[in-house]
Order: sequence, then structure tokens, then C-alpha cells
Amino acid sequence: MRRLVLLSGTLLLLAGCREQPPADDAPESGGPPPPPYNESTMPMPDAPPPTEARPSVRTDTILIEGMPEPVRLTLFDAGDRLSPAFSTYVPADIEPEWRPTDIGEGVDFVAHFGDVREPAARLGYFVYRAGMNRAEVNQAVRSFVAERRPRGDPDAGQRFPWSLMEMRYEYADEDGDPILGTIGLGERGGRYFHILVQYPAEYGDGMGPRVHQIIRHWRWADGSPLPF
Repeated sequence: MRRLVLLSGTLLLLAGCREQPPADDAPESGGPPPPPYNESTMPMPDAPPPTEARPSVRTDTILIEGMPEPVRLTLFDAGDRLSPAFSTYVPADIEPEWRPTDIGEGVDFVAHFGDVREPAARLGYFVYRAGMNRAEVNQAVRSFVAERRPRGDPDAGQRFPWSLMEMRYEYADEDGDPILGTIGLGERGGRYFHILVQYPAEYGDGMGPRVHQIIRHWRWADGSPLPF
């Protein structure tokens, strides 16, 4: 069983910024709760104009086990490597890792808590290669989930306002510990992409506020936010 350095609880509540108190709802059994991604539960900072450069470093406050803590955030900019392109701010103990494949390319924001890398704890953004159609990307998402041999039937209810399809799943890692995840398929500028939030169940409160920061600071290349 993993030993956590800073972590406990349930991830996708994403109650991590100073404008939002911790969520009171308990997670449902068998998977992560529906994430409360909307303007009332995850307020966005003011978006800069597309032509305005974002500072390379900024600070914010997150709640860890109910206690506010300052956090240093570093700018990540996908630049021309991914399209649709985006930029966001990433906490110091979350590290970006590029993920090229034969069907596209993406970037994973992976937990490195206490200098311990946990690849199962990540937020992933993946862009499918140009020319793939809706049926092909739908199948790619289903195959991604099926390869993890999820327990029961993945829930496919819509929670993200931008999603074309979603799957929510739980599977056991090689030690038998539960891993929880949600994946949503979207489309922007004629290209399909998916966003994945996945974590060991024991990571919970520590990972949630950090994912929250990445999402709330997310800006597409035209300066618009990612609606959650």
C-alpha cells in the first residue's frame, strides 16, 4: 500500500482555491463523485487578452486537508506542439510529461509528491491526430478504459459542458489498490481531444486542489477558459 506524503481523501471535488470552501458531499461508492466544475464552484481568474503574455510564475492559495497553503505556480505553454493549443499554471509538485503515440500526442500533469512520482495520479490532455473521425475517437476512448479492466460498467453520464462523450471508471492496480478516473472527449477547431483526471483513491484531497489550479488557470490560445 502506498504511503502518502501530503494526501488523503477524494479527488474530483476539486475544492482547491481560496474563493471556494471545501465540499461537504461525500463521494459515491464505486468511483469518483461527479466533479462540481462550474462557475459557482470553480471561479475563474480574469482572463488576459490573447496578445498579453502571462507571467512565468505566480502564487495562489490551495486548501490541503481544509487548511489554506500558499502554492507556487509555473506557467506551462503547449505552444505549437499541440493544436488546439493552451497554457495553464502548474503547482511545483506536478510535472508535465509529453505523451506522443501513433494516434496523436498529449501531455500528462503527473503527481510528484515528496519527490515520489505517481504516474496513476495525473491530469491528461490528449489531441487525436488530424483526420480521425468521431467513430474512431469514440473507440479510442472506449479502448483506453477497457484496457484498464474496470470494475462494472463505466458510467457514461455527461458532467463536462464541453464533452461529446464521457466515461467514469474504477480499476485495481498491480497491488490491488483502487484507481479512479474520468475521461471526457471534446472537439475544438476541428480536432478531437480528451481530458483525463485519474488518481489512486488514497490521493484524494492532495491531488484535487492541484488539479483545480491547473483547470481554473487553463486558457486556450485565444484566451478563453476551459468551461468545467
